Amino acid sequence: KIEAGKVEMTKEIYYTQSLLEDVSLLIGGLAEKKGIAYRTDIDKSIPYRLKGPVGHIREVLTNILNNAVKYTKEGSVTLRVRCLERSGSELKLEFVIEDTGIGMKDEDTEKMFEKFSQFDTKVNRDVEGTGLGMYIVKGLVEQMGGEIQVESVYGEGTKIAVWLIQEVIDERPIGDIRLDLLEEEKKDTRSFRTTASVLVVDDNEINLKVSTAFLEKYGICAD
Repeated sequence: KIEAGKVEMTKEIYYTQSLLEDVSLLIGGLAEKKGIAYRTDIDKSIPYRLKGPVGHIREVLTNILNNAVKYTKEGSVTLRVRCLERSGSELKLEFVIEDTGIGMKDEDTEKMFEKFSQFDTKVNRDVEGTGLGMYIVKGLVEQMGGEIQVESVYGEGTKIAVWLIQEVIDERPIGDIRLDLLEEEKKDTRSFRTTASVLVVDDNEINLKVSTAFLEKYGICAD
């Protein structure tokens, strides 16, 4: 779909805080399981509600952060979010993901976004994947009209920056990212509760973790 230009960029109104919390919930759990630190550094002035293709933004951030955790054996993975520019009702958001992982050689950085490419397979022989994650990320970022840039130092870590334009819906700043959702947001999006038990089936461990985390918010027990 990306190659054919058939990915639907449906724009939705979303809570900025909720997007970042959903991503952090998943990645923080993966990092903790691996014994590394997961940190966030969020600009408090970012508007409370924005409009854009939030599903694809979540996919891009999750893919990059998951890769960062995968290739970091010790140290930390950090997500930084900044509001760079403002023009009328639009703003430019910067997402920066930094890790203290193995890093990449210059030639590997250049081919990072190629299909089916994985680097240093001898060193990273225990890392699973198809080599399509970053190819998909680049395709989605470009179709959202954004930019992506990679900087890496072999043996020290990698930094990936993504810039996206979003429409401002609610001017109020998000303040500190907290684990508890604001009351207004709870009332708006989390009012549905149930005690159902469901079986979730997927051949991708990340999908299972995401599904379970989302269902838990509604009181659903996922096996």
